[in-house]
Amino acid sequence: PSLNGMGSGKRFLTLGPTGRQLIAQRLRVRVHDLKDSNPATPWFVLHHEAVGNFRISVEVACQQGEDLALRTWVDEPQLRQTPMQVTDNFDINGKDMRRRITLIPDAEFTIATGGWRQTFLLEMDRAR
Repeated sequence: PSLNGMGSGKRFLTLGPTGRQLIAQRLRVRVHDLKDSNPATPWFVLHHEAVGNFRISVEVACQQGEDLALRTWVDEPQLRQTPMQVTDNFDINGKDMRRRITLIPDAEFTIATGGWRQTFLLEMDRAR
């Protein structure tokens, strides 16, 4: 998508004020209680699309493969509820150091075939 909203246009649509009012009425909550649906930056949109495109590629590959199945797909908001904690061991000037790191991948998915299952973690890097 175009970063300035011109040209190819915006492909990530969100609710405007009227739509938010309708959703709030339907859910019987205050508009203020709804989470903000506007992405913070265009980079969020590009990242979101990239993760979605990857998932579609995995789904298509599994459909074309004999006896392959995408069993689970867990996205980042769900993974944030139970982040992984790992210990990073490293060396500084010959001194062994350790630190705890919180990891939250963009997705976790499991592919199965026959009696075999493998779980993967996805980190979609959008570095410029």
